Amino acid sequence: MAQRWIQGSGNQEALSRWAQYRRYLAVLRGRGRTIASLPRLAEITGVPETTVREDLLALGFAARRQERFDVNDLLLLAERVLGDRRQQDAFLLGVGQLGSALLSVQPLELYGVDIIAGFDPDPALANTEVGGRVVLGLDKLASLAQRLNVKVGVVAVPALHTQAAVTSLIEVGMTSVWVTRGSRPKVNKGVVLEYGK
Repeated sequence: MAQRWIQGSGNQEALSRWAQYRRYLAVLRGRGRTIASLPRLAEITGVPETTVREDLLALGFAARRQERFDVNDLLLLAERVLGDRRQQDAFLLGVGQLGSALLSVQPLELYGVDIIAGFDPDPALANTEVGGRVVLGLDKLASLAQRLNVKVGVVAVPALHTQAAVTSLIEVGMTSVWVTRGSRPKVNKGVVLEYGK
């Protein structure tokens, strides 16, 4: 039902909200928490509390006055809405200081994202390794994305180049893009944007 609701609604904003819910719930679960409160979910994600409640009610998950939810149940619902229950392979665009840290530490694994390779326009970085992950030139991005069916991209470029990087990832078939900094980029309908503020 969750998948049909979100697909039928054609509501990109709803998908983006559910991605935010999932991100916060994954952190809670990682910290061993078993209960999530609706007011805190709204506060952390920046989504109005009434909208969070409407999203849950639309899927028959919440009682009208319910304030506390089981983290695992709500996380499972978020994964069903977003259509994935496994670790998503991702490519990183931009292997400077921030990108290198993301490859080395892999903080996005908490959110179900495994960065399997990095790409950078600097020829000096091509065919090197950072954090046990290969770094390649941008000329390899499209062919590898298609061959490995990678649909998640992470952008860690200087703020000035954020939009161009996001556009490049979408052009090679990414349907979900994480942006670590810069202004909020524009994305095509059907692309889920995770934007770190």
